[in-house]
Amino acid sequence: MGRSTIAGSYIGTHVIEESVSDNSIQSGDTSSGSIYSVYIDNTANSSAMYVKLFENASPTLGTTDPGFLFSVGASSTIQYNFPQGIAYSTALKWAVVQGGTDDNTTGPGFAVIVRITIST
Repeated sequence: MGRSTIAGSYIGTHVIEESVSDNSIQSGDTSSGSIYSVYIDNTANSSAMYVKLFENASPTLGTTDPGFLFSVGASSTIQYNFPQGIAYSTALKWAVVQGGTDDNTTGPGFAVIVRITIST
């Protein structure tokens, strides 16, 4: 998966999509920009998952506070839409974990698909 460009899209210019089955930090963007949507597919897991988005070029999972936190229920999907965009200022990194607290670092048991639409 990775990053693709959508020419002329009104909701953003790049889509970042990854299938994640551990708690590793994923790279979204290396500059400032805006988030227009976050889609999370957690159908493979029987417990809720959380996507932590960091406005930080070098976050440490469990230590760095996420700028944004998105949840998805067990065995389900969800999409968050931001028609006006949500600005981030430095970089965008993210991780998938099983708990919504800042210090949680436990990754998913099975793959979670995350799709983030941004413009830079």
